[in-house]
Amino acid sequence: MESIIEGYGYRLELGDWPLVVVRYPAHPPDPVTGYRWLFERYAELCARGTGIAWLVDFALANPLAVSARHRKATGRVFAEHEATLRAATLCEARVVRGPFARGVLTSFDAMTRAGWPRANFATEPAARRWIAEQSARRQR
Repeated sequence: MESIIEGYGYRLELGDWPLVVVRYPAHPPDPVTGYRWLFERYAELCARGTGIAWLVDFALANPLAVSARHRKATGRVFAEHEATLRAATLCEARVVRGPFARGVLTSFDAMTRAGWPRANFATEPAARRWIAEQSARRQR
């Protein structure tokens, strides 16, 4: 398995499989096409196994600056892949720098109730610690 997959400004790091680090770009060249490409890669990774922990790094991106058109399109892409993700995902930790953005994403998570644990963090080390805790819980 390759250790890095890149496209449309996104970077997926697979060196610690089944941990997948997803780094979002500050300004993807084509947000909707890029997001579709990203979720197709997610589906391919889900086909490789279960217990995947996603560490999504929004450090360069601002998830709140997404246009309404983009949000609607990305919602459709997510819906297309939700069952596949649900079957393979252990948890999802997001690195989001601003406290306001973390709060908004936390509220969004409470409303959408994905089929796996999700949490937002200010730093990558904190996100990694939480993922390790989730993994340890699963092994009990």
